[in-house]
Amino acid sequence: MKLFLATVLAFICALLFLLQFCGIPRPMTLAADVQTQHCARLRFVYDVPPNAGLPEPVVRMIDSRNTFQNVRFPINATTEHNLRILVDPGGGKVRLGSVRLERFGGSPIEASNLMPLKEAVKSGDGSVTISATTAGAGVSVQLSNSARATRSARFLRAGILATLSLLCAVVAWLAGRWFSSPASASPQVDRVFGRAFIAIIVISFLLASALKLHGSATPLWRYYADRSVPRAGVWLGQPKDIRSDEWMVQTPWIMSQAARGFPLLNPLVGDGAMTLLNNLPARHWSMLLRPQMWGFFVADFEHAFALYWNFKWLALLLGSFLLLRALCHGQSVVAALGALLLYFSAFIQWWFSTPTSLPEMLGALFFALWALTLIAHSSSKWTIVAAAIVFVAATAQIVFCSYPRFAVPLIWLALFLVAGGVAKLDRDLRTWRIAALAGALIVTTFLLVCWFHQLAHLIRQIADLVYPGHIISTGGGAPWRNFTAPFLEFSMTQEYFRKDEMNVCNASGFLFFAPFLAAACLRDAWQKRYDPVLLALVLYSVCVIVFMHFGVPLPIAQWSGFSRVYSVLANLGVGVAGVLGLCRVLSRSEPAASNKRAELTSFVLLAALLFTVLAVTNELVGHFVTLQNVIAAAVFFALVFVSLWMRRVALSAILLLVPLIYTNGLVNPIVRGLTGVTGSELFQEIAQINRAHPGGKWIVLGQSDRAGRIAHLAGGTGADVLGATRCNPDTATMRILDPAARYAEIYNRHAAVSFAPADTGTPVFQLTFADSYRVLLPLATDLFDRLDIAKVMEVDLARHDIADFDAVSERNDIRVLLRQSHRPQ
Repeated sequence: MKLFLATVLAFICALLFLLQFCGIPRPMTLAADVQTQHCARLRFVYDVPPNAGLPEPVVRMIDSRNTFQNVRFPINATTEHNLRILVDPGGGKVRLGSVRLERFGGSPIEASNLMPLKEAVKSGDGSVTISATTAGAGVSVQLSNSARATRSARFLRAGILATLSLLCAVVAWLAGRWFSSPASASPQVDRVFGRAFIAIIVISFLLASALKLHGSATPLWRYYADRSVPRAGVWLGQPKDIRSDEWMVQTPWIMSQAARGFPLLNPLVGDGAMTLLNNLPARHWSMLLRPQMWGFFVADFEHAFALYWNFKWLALLLGSFLLLRALCHGQSVVAALGALLLYFSAFIQWWFSTPTSLPEMLGALFFALWALTLIAHSSSKWTIVAAAIVFVAATAQIVFCSYPRFAVPLIWLALFLVAGGVAKLDRDLRTWRIAALAGALIVTTFLLVCWFHQLAHLIRQIADLVYPGHIISTGGGAPWRNFTAPFLEFSMTQEYFRKDEMNVCNASGFLFFAPFLAAACLRDAWQKRYDPVLLALVLYSVCVIVFMHFGVPLPIAQWSGFSRVYSVLANLGVGVAGVLGLCRVLSRSEPAASNKRAELTSFVLLAALLFTVLAVTNELVGHFVTLQNVIAAAVFFALVFVSLWMRRVALSAILLLVPLIYTNGLVNPIVRGLTGVTGSELFQEIAQINRAHPGGKWIVLGQSDRAGRIAHLAGGTGADVLGATRCNPDTATMRILDPAARYAEIYNRHAAVSFAPADTGTPVFQLTFADSYRVLLPLATDLFDRLDIAKVMEVDLARHDIADFDAVSERNDIRVLLRQSHRPQ
């Protein structure tokens, strides 16, 4: 009964913490009657008083098709002003009718006036029609009374904080009686739990793949291509624009590979065998060592894509669990906690679907290290041989992922762990162990030599590109607040993140366990104990933190490979090392001495220390959250760290996992099938035109961001498209567009390429970002002849007359033109 009560109280603490951070129930909600021409993206933004936390923008995609629909925008702040409803470009005509502010526990406040801001016209009935073609179009909402939460709402929020603080203190006082340490857990129960955990992971993988479930954001194509709500196939969550390098680039590349028969060379990706350097399925021997790609050669595309996607989380969860169980003396509960902490961390989830294959790379690292532990310690000869095979495949997978910004920190982490004695060979079967390890290293070396021999010229070419090849890092520039800010980011979304970062991915991180591990090492030294694995993890973390915060001399950066690593991405190594070290500490067999009074005193002192640190952090990041949030985080994580120090695994798991799963569990949506892209009317039309009129290239013309995206969609049909994202310059095209190489500095890079019509006599190149540029293209017949352009799409443009081209379709501000010579006679 005590254990049940303790579990319930721990859940309540975690839920109250989430309520405090997510503002549930919301103090206020803006309700508006909205009428749209087609799917429009509305943004509700507002201002708050200084030091009251950053205002949280709310985005809604609405498609009412000329009927009014009530749309609700929740507000997390208790006081705000300058309320605006904005419409993103391309939203068509949007009409706003009645608008009111609903307050928790109080009467609503009607809008006294809707003031047009930009591209908006007010009607006689008080409604406003917005025609958004550029950013900033919308209205300002004028209220009859001040926008302030009711007293009951403010008291409720204060009451949640007070209850959270009291319950955390109660749990800290009584936890020693309620929760046991891992030393008292039954080994048999732990083994059963481990088998069940593995079975759940594997069965979930098979079931999800059979049901064609995945986490791709491809439904967003319905919005950009067809101007409809991106809900096709979505089971849970919402697809997010921020992962455009997945849904806009990587997935169309994979679809292009399938449409072309999985060739080694694909001009949509780049010159040469760029398919191998971008984690794409291709008919090449290396696919034998990449099980996530096998489905593309034996199954239909949607099932193959689901298997490819689900392998990401399978490898990460299963690999981390197996390695952690080896590091934690066979304790499956601790290993499961560590695996879930890694998987649901903000950094992993926000970088999960990047084409750089972060989950696969992490999973391969864990499998390789786990295989080393089996070679070093297994008592079975056949297990040793099997482990050597796993080591070869896993090590090759790390290299095949081909992204040094993630690979370098992970490889050094593996080297530190090996130096810490993870793979120290047992005396028995020593000959078998040495032979298996030597054989594995020889085979791995042979495979990697073959790989690099085939791709060496491409790797040298990438190294010579302005971006990313000439981008050299010596570290530094990562302030210490980046390590402590994740304790305040449990309300972070795609639109709501620290403004000192470029996007939510850069703002994401790991809970910072390095100080906890350092304290554990100091306690070991005091008690004259020595854990080489823990020391290796702490030393590694110190080295990477020095690189991130202070930087290192260029020769050291180049020698170590960290010259290819951004400071913000090096945080991956610190986060993974922190979780591995945390689990190593939690798995210690000796019972922790419990003293209620000492634990409560530690809780209070730690809460005060955390409040000081987090308050300073919050000030440095522009008051991202409110003072109440800072207090809640200090109290809650004081209880977390006291629980971790006393090695109460069950209590720590509840307190850590509930907030992480709620916050990050649906960063990537759960989607069934690929109808979000294959069911798009525009996608089907492009594919049909390409089949009916083969030969010649496509080009997409437009000034908007949407035009650049549509070029990728066309490529996904298997069409030959000029532009879109390429890993190296299209040398043949560049000789035509820039024969004198005047703009080589602009296009000599991995970049997203877009085209826009212009009256210039010759093409002009404009750099729009480090990895994107636009070509201003004269619509000249001779130039189109030399480029072999047969199909043109004009996106969000006024009509252009192009000689020898006729329009064959027009919808949703996209006009398709076909060369007359390609039309049937």
